[in-house]
Amino acid sequence: MSLGITVYDGANCIGGNKIYLDNGNEGIFLDSAKTSGSTPDSTRNS
Repeated sequence: MSLGITVYDGANCIGGNKIYLDNGNEGIFLDSAKTSGSTPDSTRNS
C-alpha cells in the first residue's frame, strides 16, 4: 500500500493547511481553517 500526500495550501504560511491523503482507493481531506500570513488569496488559491 502506498500513501499519497497533496498539499493544496498552507505550505508557505501559518495555519490554513489543506492536505489530501489517499491510498489509491479512498482518501481524506484535512483542513485546518483560516490561513494567517502574507500570501495573497489570489496566489494561494491559483
